[in-house]
Amino acid sequence: MVMTKIDPKEVQRLRSESGAGVMDCKRALEETGGDYAKALALIKERGIQSVAKKSEREAKEGLVASYIHSGGRVGATPQASRSFSVSRTSATRRRRSKTS
Repeated sequence: MVMTKIDPKEVQRLRSESGAGVMDCKRALEETGGDYAKALALIKERGIQSVAKKSEREAKEGLVASYIHSGGRVGATPQASRSFSVSRTSATRRRRSKTS
């Protein structure tokens, strides 16, 4: 396999358009010989594959909390799944119980 010199500006352009990571963009450009359109198609294809894999997962752990601002016009329901670090300290539990 012949390595093609990849311009960092092309990597940045591909990254801004696709939302993929820097190394993913660089690898896609290297695999397609520097062809931007083919690299973008490759990243989209891989992205669809990774989304399909993640959609099959079942959420088995996590935390859902809710907050309703006084007056009831503003609210939020953040969800922290197993990919996030969730603090289980007594101070956190006290805060959660006060807001519930």
